[in-house]
Amino acid sequence: MTTRPISRNDIRLQLTLRITRGSMSFSVGNPLSAQRMVFEAYELNKSISAAANLRQAFASSELLMSGYNRALVLTDGDTMLVPADEYQPEGIETLYQHTFGNYAPASSTVVATPLAEHGAVAVTAVSKDLKTVVDDHFSDVRYLPLIAPVWQHLRHRCHGSHRRQLFAHFVEDRMWVFAFAQNRFKFCNYYQMPNIKDAPYYLLYVWKLLGMDARNDELHLTGMAADQLPAHGEPSPRDWLVGYLRGFLARVVCVGEAVDFHLQPGTRTEGLPYDLMALYCQE
Repeated sequence: MTTRPISRNDIRLQLTLRITRGSMSFSVGNPLSAQRMVFEAYELNKSISAAANLRQAFASSELLMSGYNRALVLTDGDTMLVPADEYQPEGIETLYQHTFGNYAPASSTVVATPLAEHGAVAVTAVSKDLKTVVDDHFSDVRYLPLIAPVWQHLRHRCHGSHRRQLFAHFVEDRMWVFAFAQNRFKFCNYYQMPNIKDAPYYLLYVWKLLGMDARNDELHLTGMAADQLPAHGEPSPRDWLVGYLRGFLARVVCVGEAVDFHLQPGTRTEGLPYDLMALYCQE
């Protein structure tokens, strides 16, 4: 299944469902106006599947019951990138299964999303049960890895910089690490990160692998909440990570969301994740 590209106008006219392993939310609106930006977090029942949670949400969520026909579904499933000139739809499910051994065709559907600006195609898998629930309620549905808006935002942000930049983006217990060169991916991978103290090992390894300069190149950290509660007497996870990495790298940047998105009113919506800010504020 291949989903078509998503435009900025699409984003403002459709309902966005953000579904991860640990959270679910629904949003819609124009980020240039705080009064026209609506974000609704849904409390998951973790004893049942995401599809069952979503089915229940349609009976209680004001946004889901508002009559939208078009939906964008952001998911955090295992995602691989394929160069656009090497992408072959007829073999993509086999390639995905070889890449991620836990893929089960009987219970999931492979979804491919062209990323024209990156010269790549993002391929992920969506639960068939979840897809059935979504398709039952919307006539026009597109799927997108939730990391994709972050890729686009950060690629635009680093364009024209005279320094090489490595990015690390945190989503729940996963850390995405990526870099760009000539407006294309130079490196992209993700790591399970149940403990933030594991992050420096992967980041410094990738830094060395790419031959980056510890004095002049930059490491950018995004998606780390400043208000994560620290252990008693210890710095917050974000402060600890930045402080530790600065012992090895001269330029470690952790920019707050308000500054990163130029104080657009909608980005100040309480609870709005970084990837949704990147989606709604894309250029």
